[in-house]
Amino acid sequence: MKLLYRFYHALFYRIKKIMEVSLVLIMGILASIVFMNVVLRYGFNTNATFVEELSRFLFVWLTFIGAVITFHEYSHVSVSFFIKKLSSKMQLILSLITNGMMLFCCYLIVFGSFLQARLNWNNITPILEIPTGLVQVSGIVCGIGIGMVLIARIAFTLKVLLSRLMHKEQEQ
Repeated sequence: MKLLYRFYHALFYRIKKIMEVSLVLIMGILASIVFMNVVLRYGFNTNATFVEELSRFLFVWLTFIGAVITFHEYSHVSVSFFIKKLSSKMQLILSLITNGMMLFCCYLIVFGSFLQARLNWNNITPILEIPTGLVQVSGIVCGIGIGMVLIARIAFTLKVLLSRLMHKEQEQ
């Protein structure tokens, strides 16, 4: 189990670094092209037509990649005043239930995004001439990323619950 735990952390650390670098690159590209378009529009009374489409695609990817990192770091909005009033065992059980429900939602996101990407893959954008299905691929990446985090959380919670049960059995 420890080997699997180390493997997960090493793998997700590398994936997280790739995602963070991607976020920095996307933010840099977005800032550059939007600034360039503002200068062109107000300084030269023209604009770069590709900026609208590219910024829309990049912003969607920025949002979904950021969601994975935010979820992994527990930086998302969480309402926990009810949970804190429960016993530690009930908190773990509730954690299993909510993480299981979220994992099912990740499945729905991945499956739905895959279907939409497949449907839209042959639709080409007018200016950039790239498939519009690339937007839905970001949902697949997000669903798989958050799903990986949830699987690890479920495994950890099960490990804690089982170790507590074993500890109670040894006391009796």
